[in-house]
Amino acid sequence: MTTMKCEYGQVCAIFDNKQQEQDLPWGLWGRILRLYTEKKHTSFKPFKIFFLANTHVRQFPKKYDVIQPIHINGGYTYPCNHETIIIYRAEDATRVLLHELQHSSCLDHHDDGVDQVEAETEAWAELLYVGLLSKGNLRQFTSLLQTQSDWIRCQNNTVRKHMRTVKQFPWRYTVGKETVWQRWNMLRPLSANTACTSLRLTFPPSVSMKKQFGVLADSTML
Repeated sequence: MTTMKCEYGQVCAIFDNKQQEQDLPWGLWGRILRLYTEKKHTSFKPFKIFFLANTHVRQFPKKYDVIQPIHINGGYTYPCNHETIIIYRAEDATRVLLHELQHSSCLDHHDDGVDQVEAETEAWAELLYVGLLSKGNLRQFTSLLQTQSDWIRCQNNTVRKHMRTVKQFPWRYTVGKETVWQRWNMLRPLSANTACTSLRLTFPPSVSMKKQFGVLADSTML
């Protein structure tokens, strides 16, 4: 087990192999923990992240079988609890961290029901992901926003073919999230030549982007 700690929380990670320690963008994760920290809050507790870096990637089921949690899910946490945040898949772990911190920080409106809560949470996680990767550069943010919008639209074109009913799983993480982006006016017209064959919920970062965040070229965790 590898444990990294800062004033905002700690990450306890179990890796499949030694190389995975270099696959995780530790500095970015620390900034994300700081982003969600409210030190002035009297009940503040540092975050505890338990990361099980399973290498099973997110893939569509064969033909048009129903998509199950094993195909797409990557973590869970208890609402309003900073100390039990679980991420159990290496791929797209940074986006999962953002998603779970939303829940643990009491940012949900539970009266909306589970499906809508998850859709709103996922929409925020992906928007924050784009913002963090752009590092405050407006041109880069605009470009990455288009890339993520393309990924959402392209992926959901396939997701809908696997769904038997309007809100069938995984509507909350895919089609439902798209409707939130549409409501925010963040969704862009689909660019030409967009291809998506994965159930990873954020676009796969380029090798140069991975280099910027200090991870290996074949890392899936960013």
